[in-house]
Amino acid sequence: MEGNIMNQQLSKRLMLTSLVAAALGGGILMGHSATANAKAPEKIVSQTALKLKASKRNVEPNGKAGLYTKPSVLKGERVVLSKKTMKKMDRSEDADHYLRAYRVARTNHKKVYYKVVTFDGKHRGWVYGGTKVNRFGGGLHEAKTYHELTRTTAEATRTYQFANPGTTHVTWQAPVGTTYKPSKVITTTIPYALDDLHVKSVVEREKGDKVYYYVASAQHPAINGWIYSGAVTPKAGDDGVSQQPGSETPTPGQPDPVTPSPENPGAPGGSINYSGKFSHTDAQVYRTGMTQETDKGIISKVQKAYKDNVIKDLVEPFQYDQSMALATISQKLGHGKRFTAEGGRNYVVVVSPTASSIVKLVPYTQVKWLNPKAVVSGLDGGILGMLVNDELKNQIQTAANLYYKLNYLGSLVIMSPMSDETVKSLLGDGKQLSINVEQFIEELPLTIKFDISVTTTRDDNGLTDVKVELKLDPKSLEVPEPANPAACHFDVDMTNSGYSGWKATLAKLAVKVFYPTRYPYFDKIDKGMDPAKIKRVLGNGQTTYIDQANVKANLTPVVEVVQKGNQVESVSVNVVVTKPAE
Repeated sequence: MEGNIMNQQLSKRLMLTSLVAAALGGGILMGHSATANAKAPEKIVSQTALKLKASKRNVEPNGKAGLYTKPSVLKGERVVLSKKTMKKMDRSEDADHYLRAYRVARTNHKKVYYKVVTFDGKHRGWVYGGTKVNRFGGGLHEAKTYHELTRTTAEATRTYQFANPGTTHVTWQAPVGTTYKPSKVITTTIPYALDDLHVKSVVEREKGDKVYYYVASAQHPAINGWIYSGAVTPKAGDDGVSQQPGSETPTPGQPDPVTPSPENPGAPGGSINYSGKFSHTDAQVYRTGMTQETDKGIISKVQKAYKDNVIKDLVEPFQYDQSMALATISQKLGHGKRFTAEGGRNYVVVVSPTASSIVKLVPYTQVKWLNPKAVVSGLDGGILGMLVNDELKNQIQTAANLYYKLNYLGSLVIMSPMSDETVKSLLGDGKQLSINVEQFIEELPLTIKFDISVTTTRDDNGLTDVKVELKLDPKSLEVPEPANPAACHFDVDMTNSGYSGWKATLAKLAVKVFYPTRYPYFDKIDKGMDPAKIKRVLGNGQTTYIDQANVKANLTPVVEVVQKGNQVESVSVNVVVTKPAE
């Protein structure tokens, strides 16, 4: 029995020894495994697109990590921006120094790297971002790029208009400097210069402290968007009382009289020869739209009704000549006004400066009102055909119609009893309309011209239709040869293009063909041109995407201007080609 007890104790000891040995052995093996893993080369085990919404991917560098061409654990990485530079960006008031994260990579050591791009698109690369996906750490922290403000009483109640219509300040889909490369809603405010705008929201940027308004147009809702607060101004005569928040959209008012641009012909109504004296008894009375009244009694009664109801304050005889705008003459003589003669018949005043009698009094039922609209043609060819997308084309067409209306129609009304000669003269048939296209396309500072062609259609009752075509004059698109040309040099930087070998050669050739077509002022720079304008017309810093001849790339011209005294000596353009973001 004693032996059995000893055997049992021995068995327990052996079992315990085995367990300890196994535990120690296992511990040793586990220790070797951990050490082996720690010594394993670090590598990327996953790389995916970030799925956070865009506003959650806005980040700032903190200077704890630099920006590299690859995650810094990989061989062959190059520094894009140093830690020191990244720290300066964090403290900068330049909104372009924000970053947008768009890809994430994880290593076998559980480190996380984010691929980012600066808001202006000039720098992109990888930066260490901590150990957790979708939680920015390491060299990054999440950025809030703006904060909302409460509208002031004036902002909430007043009606605004664009302060200086043009291309400098336009509406955007997001406030500039609060997100990565926001898109423009429109590229010029010229066609909407008279629109009534209402401020719906106000925000202030965190970097730069600029205030932006979200404005809504009463006349053209399609242009609604964000704009710098300093680019709008209260509408003249508006005290803010009539426009309360939530009120109905105001009825568009009549545009104020506009003085034609010196580049456009004459006063509103075009240029025709007219002069003479007029008394109410000179007005011709018509029985129908085209047939004159012969009953002298009726003629006398209609003329008297015209004087008493329409021109009672006019001093007769009324003398008119070339010094007076046609719109003024028409207004004074009551063009388009309706009155009732003795017997109850209604008449309309038709002013025709080129007719033997300047005033016709036509039965109201015999008159057809015509509303000529200009149709723009010729925008699909040449330089504009390449540069102008549908949005820009619509804006140029709208602007052409606006300029045409201001410079030719004025306040005139076109009616069926008017003669073909008068209508064509008033509407500028055979003349040209000029528009500075730089307000739409900054790199093309040309004044383009449209040939005006007016076509009239009539039947036995007078005019039935009036059509106006504004046809682009292709000669006006030609960039003038400089009187004193500066030397121009051109090069292409393919370093970060993603192309190599024969593909790089093909891509470089495509860029050399594309650039001077896209920027036609290249090699036509005059020595007296302003350096700032040179950089603008040659696209300095503007990134353009191309997809042609199997080449897909972003092109960013870097323009250097060398001056000697007050003259431009030479211009160098280096087009930096980069691979588009995935």
